Amino acid sequence: MKKMVTFFLILAIVIGGLVFINRQQSFADVIPKEEMKKIHEITLKQMVADEQTRGVRIEDEKTQQQLLDAISAMKLKKVDNPSKKTLYELRTYPESTFGIAFLTSNYVWITKNEKSDYYKIVNDAAPVKVIEEAGFDWKLEEK
Repeated sequence: MKKMVTFFLILAIVIGGLVFINRQQSFADVIPKEEMKKIHEITLKQMVADEQTRGVRIEDEKTQQQLLDAISAMKLKKVDNPSKKTLYELRTYPESTFGIAFLTSNYVWITKNEKSDYYKIVNDAAPVKVIEEAGFDWKLEEK
């Protein structure tokens, strides 16, 4: 009897572990690398006050690549809406089929082909840190 209980306990742990691992995705699973390679311009927007935003166009190729590398390195786990306000919104050009909104340094909202999902970043990839340390010259945008 003890062997049977032990067997089922181990089986439950293995199945639970596989389900947990299966729910994690790399960013490439969400947005294909081929689509990332097409990007030649990035803009960021940030909410600063009630419905007021500031924006910046990232033209420096080195900074673009650092940000894209940090984004590509993200390991993601799909979550329910974490009810957080958007910290940064990233747009890529040419017009792509995806958009990214960083809700915090640990949560991201990805829209692809008019379908959107929330994810938690489960590794140490830090695209928000790249944004915050870049020293951008943000411009206040008109309503």
